[in-house]
Amino acid sequence: MIQKNDSSSYNHKYTYVNGIRLHYVDENSSSKNPIILFHGWPDLWFGWREQISFLVQLGYRVIVPTLRGFGETDAPKCPSEYGFKTVSKDIAELLDHLQLPTVTVLGHDWGGLLAWRFTQFYPNRVKAVASFCTPYRPESKEPITLEDIVQRFPNFKYQLYLAKDPAAEKEINAHTRQFFIRLFRPIAEMKAPLIDPESGRIVEGRKQLEKSDALPEQVLDYYVEQYTRSGANGGLNWYRQVEHNNQECKDLDHIIDKPALMVAADRDAALPAKMTEGMKDYIPNLEQHLVKGSGHWILWEKPEECNQILENWLTKKPLMEEIGSRAQLYSTYVPYKEEVATHTRRKKWLWIGLALALFVIAVIAVVVPTVVIINRQQANGQTETNETERPFYAHTVSPYANLTRLTLRNDLQSKERLFVIGDVHGCVDELVQLLNTLNYQSDKDQAILAGDLTAKGPDSLGVIRYAREQGLLCVRGNHDDKVVRFKTFQNFHGVWTNDSDEVLPEGNVKDPLHFGNEHDLIARNMTKDEYDYLASCPLIMELPFLNARVVHGGLDPTITVLEDNDPWTVLNVRNVLKGVPTRDNDHGTHWTQFWKDAQNQSTPVKVYYGHDASRGLDLEADTFGLDSGCVYGRKLSALELRTDQLTQVKCKKYSK
Repeated sequence: MIQKNDSSSYNHKYTYVNGIRLHYVDENSSSKNPIILFHGWPDLWFGWREQISFLVQLGYRVIVPTLRGFGETDAPKCPSEYGFKTVSKDIAELLDHLQLPTVTVLGHDWGGLLAWRFTQFYPNRVKAVASFCTPYRPESKEPITLEDIVQRFPNFKYQLYLAKDPAAEKEINAHTRQFFIRLFRPIAEMKAPLIDPESGRIVEGRKQLEKSDALPEQVLDYYVEQYTRSGANGGLNWYRQVEHNNQECKDLDHIIDKPALMVAADRDAALPAKMTEGMKDYIPNLEQHLVKGSGHWILWEKPEECNQILENWLTKKPLMEEIGSRAQLYSTYVPYKEEVATHTRRKKWLWIGLALALFVIAVIAVVVPTVVIINRQQANGQTETNETERPFYAHTVSPYANLTRLTLRNDLQSKERLFVIGDVHGCVDELVQLLNTLNYQSDKDQAILAGDLTAKGPDSLGVIRYAREQGLLCVRGNHDDKVVRFKTFQNFHGVWTNDSDEVLPEGNVKDPLHFGNEHDLIARNMTKDEYDYLASCPLIMELPFLNARVVHGGLDPTITVLEDNDPWTVLNVRNVLKGVPTRDNDHGTHWTQFWKDAQNQSTPVKVYYGHDASRGLDLEADTFGLDSGCVYGRKLSALELRTDQLTQVKCKKYSK
């Protein structure tokens, strides 16, 4: 359940787009009517907290990225990497990752201008567009500087300080809490300009202010924590690329032929409502509103007014025809904690003609055994599914999974060496030894851990810390998944005890974990940074430039859309018994045999995996099993993907 002022109550996700790691919130993902929200400066996704749950209640899927330069999203140092063309590509790749061809786009402040520019760069991805406070203006055909803009719009003078003076970044980083206390205030409490006319500073040399009652303490704490983590440089880079934006955007089509909404605030000093005049010359289907008594932070200063305007606009014809009727919206609403990914399995028949001399040609239908989606109960033997049947299964993703299903890493193509390392299971000394043996250089090389960083071994958190320090990438293992779910549960409800009213749900059954086990203990001792790292490990990592994938357990060869793979199967599968994936080593056929059979009929795709220590090192033409049983006293293995060179180190025995 979303608690609007509690940042941890939202559904946080991470993925890689356009060469950066991007954080986003994704609520009500089962809805077929997506809306994406863009924040401004110095805001974060959290600036939309008054709208997120409201839009979810209307039946929308609500996606709120943290834009590049802010919070938990990467912050490149170069200002030219913050142009609207680049940031729009971030968003387009996020939509590709989520498999969303089109969305309704909303923005505020810089996010409002991004909403307009994204619509210009990617008109076929936008159903409708709305901006709060930020008017639309086409880019000048002539070269323009920030000084030129300030001369025309004196209200933008503060931007010269933010963009040009190094003191801005220094004082925001040094006085982060007071900076937000001074900035995040309703207009009625704004008694002085953002920048003091005498000192030329935002905070330094000015009287310390008390927090506004309109800014909840836990909200303030979140902003301070995020900016303390990331610093101010990335956000300020948005102000440093005016000339760059001018060159990239000047030739865009000036006309926006989409249903559009402009909501201005009558007391916005940064973006006065007068600036919205003339917008209809460029946006024929524009609806405009003026909210009275509000300053720049209109989304939380006047949330009821903003939400009512949004609801009226979203449910109005012809907009409804564009994005779907309200009745359809309500009928598709499912809370994200009940998110169900139902995968339809198709029948696959192979007809083989057998020509025999002096006999009539016979055609025999041969059913090819395939891996089908099942839930955890069925995988544990509670099914009598026959290989020849194609049942429909629904897997319910745990609300505590915080799971990214897929990341694409084309950016790794530039690395000199690329390694996949088998299951580490808390054996940090052996991992250090392996990287030393490889003469691993984090600036030139990249290693990917094939899951199960944690559990069984002596120092699970030490492995996570070392992996973070070395910049190692990872996919999620089944043991890692348990740790993440415990920690996410703790973030929601506190530490779980035997007499807790809450249970850890896994689908529609109780979580199979038991109080006091190792995964719970690891989770209790994790720091936020360690949790963030482990939770960021995706289910599947795709390396398109090598036509390769990295997973922990395995993949279903009949599924063409990678994200449709059942999470339980990817994390746990070893064998396939009667068409059903299972962790059982002793019965059935290993999943790699089905993958091999599928490769004979298509372009080969390589899969690197761990998880199967009982099978040990298993290097085939298209599948590469790298769990060589380190925690059991055998070896820790690393395979270089371009040369297939194998490197191993001996391990101490920590588990039977």
